[in-house]
Amino acid sequence: MQKTKATVDEKTRDYLSRQKQLLARQKEKQKDFLKEEAAKRKAFLQRMQEGENGIRYSKWGVKAGYAVLAGGLLTSVFSPWRGLGIMAVGGLSVASNLWNIRRLQDKKRGD
Repeated sequence: MQKTKATVDEKTRDYLSRQKQLLARQKEKQKDFLKEEAAKRKAFLQRMQEGENGIRYSKWGVKAGYAVLAGGLLTSVFSPWRGLGIMAVGGLSVASNLWNIRRLQDKKRGD
């Protein structure tokens, strides 16, 4: 028996169909991976916001906010508007984290 030769057109169609199948499998794997990562991130955020961990992470956030404030102060020497913007971000971070600490401590006292 002699194998029939595939034309260039048939080879191209076969190649394109294999590529489409490969792409579809990759997209499906990416969707699954993104769903898993979103679930992990959500669980981590939930753990981070609760109890002692939440207070500890918020205290780290306060320290980071103070560092950003200091960086903004230093930057404002060279570029006043940019420095003020950085300081605003640092101030918001400090305020947010202090509020979260107080909220968690109040919740802990209430329990």
